Order: sequence, then structure tokens, then C-alpha cells
Amino acid sequence: MTMPSLDVLFSLITVYIVLALTVSAATEVLTRIVGLRSTGLKSGIRSILQDPATKSLAKETTAFWKSGIVKSATDGDSSPNSLDGLTFATATLASTGLKLPQDLAKVKEVVAASDLNDHLKQVLIGLSDRALHRGTTLHDELAQHFDATMEKVGRWYRHWTQGIAFVLAIIFTIFMNVNSLDLLHQLTANPQARLELVKIQSTLSAEATKSFAGGEAQFSGKPPPTSQEQLSDVYELIARDTLGPKAVSPHGNREWLRYLCGIFITILAVSLGAPFWFDVLGRINPKPNGMDRPPSSVSVQPVAAVPPPAQDGNN
Repeated sequence: MTMPSLDVLFSLITVYIVLALTVSAATEVLTRIVGLRSTGLKSGIRSILQDPATKSLAKETTAFWKSGIVKSATDGDSSPNSLDGLTFATATLASTGLKLPQDLAKVKEVVAASDLNDHLKQVLIGLSDRALHRGTTLHDELAQHFDATMEKVGRWYRHWTQGIAFVLAIIFTIFMNVNSLDLLHQLTANPQARLELVKIQSTLSAEATKSFAGGEAQFSGKPPPTSQEQLSDVYELIARDTLGPKAVSPHGNREWLRYLCGIFITILAVSLGAPFWFDVLGRINPKPNGMDRPPSSVSVQPVAAVPPPAQDGNN
């Protein structure tokens, strides 16, 4: 026996999941179109090879991208999305054209006397000092410095993608008129619509989240409907008369406040992401999509075993 209140909650979460998956897919497409990953990678490399305030490319930066090591690692792609630290260190030292000795003290002298730009000189001399104190090599320290720079670039990339996803959540929410307050009321009064949303939910899985977010997980067997198909089904349910009337401009301060609150709730819910709502479904539904409910996060104290009553020797 199912509770209507739970059906309404499952249906509302299904709408949030479909919107979140669609926003994730659209965000990934936009970032690929504008080359956001490549921009961050190039910016991070420039900050190491030359003064970031210099707009034009220094000869060291140009030589780095033209080196055979980089072309081999990126398959000749002029806008690669990733590069490992060891390849960066090898290509950087090779592109300088300097014959660096094994002695780190002499390395500092060679770098200081070279015609490299002042920024790269300071970087290499500083890393040579660190390698001298840590007993490592300049190559290893340069690779670690690149990895640390890429972590900073990764934070920059996440902030941008989160901002893009939030803007897309606003656009999709307003376009589809997904007012959570009105939708909650309509779902309560329309059991047939709840049933159809549950059917959509059955096509969703946790692996879909990784797929839409650019993860490596693959679907097994028959692939589920695409995000466009799911979004179309949800939009049809929301837009048609059985679940919600056509979008009507609110009248009066009270209606506007209710409308803005409902839209704002939806935007925040979608911004939480599909993984969050999959986790919520897994905790409130005993067997979502045929899977057992995960263990509760509430710790349970073990019950002390009660020893059996002592047996009477006369019996």
C-alpha cells in the first residue's frame, strides 16, 4: 500500500532529477563549445611560463606548445583539455634549450645567466632551491608545481560550471514554468500524473547522473531515454491542463510572491544536482528501482544479548 503523500514527493523529486540531468548535460555541452577546460589549462600553463600580466605569448610559451612532446601527448590538438605534470615538466625543460647539469647549484647559475624571461627564471630558481632542500630533482618539482597550479585552475573551472548550471537552471525553470508550490498542489489532485511521473522515474538510474555529467560510467543493456526525451515528457505533464494550466502572469503582490517563491524553490532544488536527489530517493524509498534501501545514517546501538535461563540440574 502506497501513501499519496509519498507519491507526490516521489513525483516532485522526479521533476527535479530530470531538470538537473538536463542542466548538467547542457552545461557540459556549453563548456565544450566555449572550450572552458582548454582555456583553464592554457591559462595555468601561461602563469608558470611567463608573467600572467603579459598579454602576448612569450617565446618560451610558444616553444612549449610547438614542442614535439606536447604535440605527441595531445595528438596535435591546438586546444587540449588536459595534460599531465610529467609531460609538462619534460616539455618545459626541453623547450628552454638549456643544457642543465645534475648539480642543482649549477642549475641555478645556468638559469640565471640564460635569456629566459624573468618570470620563468624566478620559477625555475625557486623550484631548484626546493629540490635542493627536499633531495629531489628540478623535473619532479616542476611537475608537482604544475599539478598544484592545475588544482587552482580546477577550482576556477568548477566555479564557472556551477555559475553556468545555475543560470541554465533559472532558464529551464522559467521556460517550463516549474513552480514547486503550484506543482505540489496539482500533483496532490492528479493521481494519474503522479503515476506517469513514476514511470519516468523508473527509467532513471544513478549511472545516468555520471553519464550526463561527463563521467566514465556506461549503461548496460538497453540505454534509457535521453535527457531530451525525459525533459519533453515532464514538460508535457507540466504544461498540459491535467497537471498545470497555461502560464498566466500573476496579479497582485500576493500572487507574485507565491510565484517567485515557487520558482525560487525549484531553482534551488535543481541546483542541488541529480546525485543529491538520487540519494534522497534511496533513503525514503525502501526499494527504488528494484534496489534495496541503503543502510540508515542513524547509528543503532546493539542490544545486549540476554543469557538463557539456567537449567535446573534436577530436570
